[in-house]
Amino acid sequence: MLYPMRETVTRLANQYGIGLVVYGGVSVVSALSEWTIFIASLSSAGPVGAALIGFACATGVNFVLSHFVAFRSKRPLLEELVLVATMSSVAFAANFAVFYLLFAMAGLYVLYAKVIGTCAGFAFNYTLRQFFIFSRVSRFPALSKLIDRGARREVAAIQAEGRAPDVGETRVSAPSSPLRN
Repeated sequence: MLYPMRETVTRLANQYGIGLVVYGGVSVVSALSEWTIFIASLSSAGPVGAALIGFACATGVNFVLSHFVAFRSKRPLLEELVLVATMSSVAFAANFAVFYLLFAMAGLYVLYAKVIGTCAGFAFNYTLRQFFIFSRVSRFPALSKLIDRGARREVAAIQAEGRAPDVGETRVSAPSSPLRN
């Protein structure tokens, strides 16, 4: 039972791994903008108002970076914007629920609760963007293609030097000729 699941996870990691890392960067930039705005508006808007203001600004930052950096578009720009805003609102509900439960109910320090709430929405946001809002086709190559390309370059460089690779120096061996023994 675990073997098919492992194959699926491996296939998805290979296909979407780079995109996930890039979206991780987008999320860090978005989260930093959200937290900065949250802190800046906390004294004037209170925790709930500051959370809403930070969320709205971070959603704009996230949309721009998602559209131009992390994902391939498959829809008109305005339609993507509406979908990102709508789905971000759903993700914000989870984000806010975690924040509120930790801050108001559990008494956790407000910024810690905010950071944990933001992290709770990350996987939800990535999944919605990659598989529903933007194109399922990743903007980035599969990890295996990058690894194979890098290994081929290593072999070519070693061959250009006119020497045999050392044991463990490359991940793939140079193509062997049927004439060599």
